[in-house]
Amino acid sequence: MMIAMDTNLLLDSRLTSHATVLVGLCVASGCTDEYVFPDDATMIAVGDSFLSWHKEDGLSIPEVAGRNRKGVMGNAAEPGAPVLGSDDWTIPHQYDSGPWDWVVVNGGGNDIMDRCDCRNCWRVMDRIISHDGQTGALRRLVDQAVEDGAMVAIVGYMNLLPAAQESPQCNDELVTLRERKQAMADSIIAAIYVDASEAMDGSNARLYDDDNLHPSVAGSRAVGRMLADAMDTAEAVSANE
Repeated sequence: MMIAMDTNLLLDSRLTSHATVLVGLCVASGCTDEYVFPDDATMIAVGDSFLSWHKEDGLSIPEVAGRNRKGVMGNAAEPGAPVLGSDDWTIPHQYDSGPWDWVVVNGGGNDIMDRCDCRNCWRVMDRIISHDGQTGALRRLVDQAVEDGAMVAIVGYMNLLPAAQESPQCNDELVTLRERKQAMADSIIAAIYVDASEAMDGSNARLYDDDNLHPSVAGSRAVGRMLADAMDTAEAVSANE
């Protein structure tokens, strides 16, 4: 599937505008090459650092999923990106209409950490996604992707390790986010929900990076394979309907 040239230029400009962030992440992770969005991508991931971690090395969760599906996944996710706000790097603004076979979406963690410190976050949470999954910024993003003809995989966060700075106060909020994302996916025929906490439940430190907040390469592979399997299953079910 070919992607129109203006789409590629738009995605490249978004990536270039955050070169400072990406270079900083690259230095921290020891990589040497800046990420380039693939021209032949048929799938796109949008989100925060949970999806962008290791992407300069080609080992992010979405890239693992793409390779396992024998396809090309472009990763527009940015570290630190929120769902809410008007900046170009917010998660809804990372999305471009494609066309895409799949759109992988996560987000909300930075909003509940930065806007309410994972305490009394209900108003912020409602703006991200309502309790029934019917309204909110994430719902609008997923609806747009479905309207554009894509299937959507909504990814819930992992559990945090006890050693993480934001744990344990954020784990309850992450549980609520997962429940709301699940409700949203359940109400959309072309969407699925993938719960990363099934692979990263907070009990195996080997699946977490040294900061205790992001997936290690092993964690990225575990969640990426689970994501790929869920996407394959959804396509098989859809083909038989």
